[in-house]
Amino acid sequence: MATLKQQLAAFRAATSVRKDGHNPFFNSSYYELEDILNALKGASDFNVYFAQYFSDGNLVTEIEHEKEVMRSFIKLPELHEKNHQEVAKQITYFRRIQLITMFGICEPDNDGHGTAVESGLSPHRSGSKASDGAPPSSSDADDFL
Repeated sequence: MATLKQQLAAFRAATSVRKDGHNPFFNSSYYELEDILNALKGASDFNVYFAQYFSDGNLVTEIEHEKEVMRSFIKLPELHEKNHQEVAKQITYFRRIQLITMFGICEPDNDGHGTAVESGLSPHRSGSKASDGAPPSSSDADDFL
């Protein structure tokens, strides 16, 4: 029986996400949450499921395969904004980052300007490892994302 890490690796090998978001202020591109969620629909083909929810001031993301569960917590900052749109933008950003990180969705152009690819510094590794919730060791830090 395949493990969660093996299923995540197989999912990553079969999945791609386009950076369709554009930030005109920095003239850069990024993954939109909708694009990430659409790509993650295919995770169920690998018997991998995820959920995101709030608990005790944290954004929690869980990824599950069979009886294995991986959890990640992001402590949400105090949101003093009276503008609810700004609060929603911050939460959306945290959701995107958590999903990108936990699923190991590669950002070959990690600064949105093409410099990582041009310089050969793409973080993509074939057969990259998924996190089991612990920080990566120095030996597998390059494979963490």
